[in-house]
Amino acid sequence: MACGAPPTGARLIRRMLRRHRGRLALSYTLLSIWQVCEALVPVAIGVIIDRAIAPGDLTAFVVGAIVLTVLMAVLSLSYRFGARLGFGAVQREQHALRLEIFNHVLDPDGARTGLLAGETVSVATGDALAVSTVVRQLGYAVSALVATVASAVYLVWLDVALGLLVLVGVPLIVAASQLLSPVIARRFGAEQAAVAGASGMATDLIQGMRPLKGVGAERVAAQRYRRSSRSAERAALQTVRGWGALSAATTGLSGLLLAAVALLAGSRALSGELSLGEFVAVVGLTQFLAE
Repeated sequence: MACGAPPTGARLIRRMLRRHRGRLALSYTLLSIWQVCEALVPVAIGVIIDRAIAPGDLTAFVVGAIVLTVLMAVLSLSYRFGARLGFGAVQREQHALRLEIFNHVLDPDGARTGLLAGETVSVATGDALAVSTVVRQLGYAVSALVATVASAVYLVWLDVALGLLVLVGVPLIVAASQLLSPVIARRFGAEQAAVAGASGMATDLIQGMRPLKGVGAERVAAQRYRRSSRSAERAALQTVRGWGALSAATTGLSGLLLAAVALLAGSRALSGELSLGEFVAVVGLTQFLAE
């Protein structure tokens, strides 16, 4: 890795995508197929209800069951291989980034951070994992966008009011959840720094064990490490609490949206504007989009 100005986040992402473009293109395509199939499951169930179960048509029911089975098979296999390809790209990129970081640190003209050896290892490992995971999460974002567009087309075609409720509600939930993201990011940074400090101190203590024993400073050293370890533990708990708050907020808001859609779709079904199968499809799609 050349010494000089560090690359920006956008440059790192572009480079990661370029280095693994073949693997990631296939991964993103398979993940998009998986998400679209997920969205089609409630639609297929709704069609089976209307075309086979309600009229009591055994042939249509068998055909619908076969179609649903094929859909589930495609769904499962596309996720399996799409996720595998994405995870493989993450592992390769993580290894490449770790090597670049250590080459930069060990280079005579490289970085001078003042960190202990253990801290450098911990920070490099954590940063490489966090940065490389972006390429995998981007695949889930792309596939979710494709599935959302497909679901929106179906919902608007079925009922404009229901479609608009879902299309407005889901982005609002996402926007509301993002209000907590900066808090979690700060807590994660504090956790990483605390863990790195504890790891660096542990490495330093192990390397200096014999001198410590020689001057009888084992107890003092153990107390210092205990304080550092507890600080890392508190930082980790703060991060977990942040994730818990985010999960609670998104789950609660998603539940409210699902209730509103179910109420509107139920009233449409009772008035005869929607069939039973379409009602099931709308509720299922809303649950899928909320997740």
